[in-house]
Amino acid sequence: METEAPGKANLNLVLTYRCNFTCRHCISNCSPARTETMSREQAVSYIDTFAEVLKLQSVGYTGGEPFLVYPLLQELMIYTFKTYKLPGGVVTNCFWAQDKKTAEQRIAELYECGLRSIVVSLDSFHADFIGIESIRNVVEAALDHHLQVAINTVVTKSGRIAKPDVAPLLHIDKELIELGRVTVKEFGPLRVGRAKEGLKPEEFIETEQEQYFNGECPFVISTPSIAPDGSVYACCCFGDASRNPEQLIGYCGNENEQKLQEILAAMDKNLLFNIIKKCGPYSLLKTLQQKNPGLRTRGRYLSNCEICVELYYNEAVKRELQVFLQAAERGSIAQSERSAG
Repeated sequence: METEAPGKANLNLVLTYRCNFTCRHCISNCSPARTETMSREQAVSYIDTFAEVLKLQSVGYTGGEPFLVYPLLQELMIYTFKTYKLPGGVVTNCFWAQDKKTAEQRIAELYECGLRSIVVSLDSFHADFIGIESIRNVVEAALDHHLQVAINTVVTKSGRIAKPDVAPLLHIDKELIELGRVTVKEFGPLRVGRAKEGLKPEEFIETEQEQYFNGECPFVISTPSIAPDGSVYACCCFGDASRNPEQLIGYCGNENEQKLQEILAAMDKNLLFNIIKKCGPYSLLKTLQQKNPGLRTRGRYLSNCEICVELYYNEAVKRELQVFLQAAERGSIAQSERSAG
């Protein structure tokens, strides 16, 4: 079966669901008790196939906590960099960097393996488990090696850390942020996984600035992810793949049941993904509300990802969305038939 190659993408490998933290906001229910971890053979196979089908720009390693499987992380980064000349990225909670020397050694090792970007978290949730000094050690070592640094901050009304606090706490020169060497992003928790049960509704921050959500989504299709069980997702915010994977955000299929090349080709052509990519989830939700003015939704959000949670897990919205997509598919087929005729 011949498949049409999708466009450029940044691949995310969920190396493990094991994590030494049990943050209350974790969408994937990661914890020390989780054992799901990719084998080297799995990961290499995924990298090879994604590189063959997609125009990969980078390969990112996430979890769980990837540094709990450090030899695997290092080996895969070396393989990807040497074989495909693709830079690597990693997401980490920084538990391993309690002193500057260790942080410097690890970052230097991974830089030689192809590491070019790193994502860390600084917020009230992570601060329950780790000192700010460890995060600062990683950021400083990363900047010393000219890595691109992103700092994610998950905020709530009761949280004691927000975006304006990040630079002072980590001793980051604001010029580095202005130059784009460091990116600080602020998010609200997604109401899936541990956050759905562990956070009270009154803790969530919302915005009335609708223009914040206008425009395309830069993640769907462009940042496909694959979990240890072989499930493929069109973005990186799907949650816990061990629980009803076919019901999760952006689910595309499982490589144990279907050829990965076919899954990726179908992902690229998926109508819902393409609407979200080109118009954004908020525009789609507004369209559904216009078609059904009585549709009950939360109405206020803090991020596009929260709106996708509404599209996928609000049963009334989901039904309306299915009707809309079916009508759009029929219209597309009819138009194709008219063009062919």
